[in-house]
Amino acid sequence: MTTTSPNVPLMAELTQSRHPYCVQTCIAHDADEQARNLHGWRQTYDQLTAGRFLGELTGLRVDDMHVFREATSQTLRQTCEIPSDAYWFGIPVHDGAKGRIDGHVIHADSFAVRPGDVEFELLTPAGYEVFGVVVSGDVLRHHARVAGYDALIEPLANCAVVPIDSTSKARLCALLAQVFAQGGSASLDAQAQHNLRTSVLDSLLSTC
Repeated sequence: MTTTSPNVPLMAELTQSRHPYCVQTCIAHDADEQARNLHGWRQTYDQLTAGRFLGELTGLRVDDMHVFREATSQTLRQTCEIPSDAYWFGIPVHDGAKGRIDGHVIHADSFAVRPGDVEFELLTPAGYEVFGVVVSGDVLRHHARVAGYDALIEPLANCAVVPIDSTSKARLCALLAQVFAQGGSASLDAQAQHNLRTSVLDSLLSTC
């Protein structure tokens, strides 16, 4: 089973739902539908194990950042490519079965990262859950300069898996879970959206 989502420009896609700030959940009953529910970048999903598929995607968009949590019930091979001048971060939620990115194991105390315009392959086991963050390169680089993390950006573009300590991993996952818990249908002003984006990027970069 395969499907490819259209490569919609990232900035246009992320700004469509600027107001209100709203967490949305999509349920999928096959791998094709799961891939279609991820908008703004290109991906093809192949289900590798037999059985009924169930997928869940919970996410929100704040200006030029997309934060989501994806859960899939079957083993998948995912061929993905995010738009030009953007970064994708994938943080495994649980410590059980491990995924792989381009052949590299994504250990429990690590996260995966890929820049835009680079096709990559994810192999995820049955029952896999991952937090994802897609952010524009301009926003990430600006935040890194302001926060003193600018030396990290070039290595991140060339490193598929970043090891982190368990305490930092737990703190990062707790922050992302809190983002979804507080989403609801509330509308955020520009300062509140800036604070949310800053918190997520601070937590991501400080774990390196």
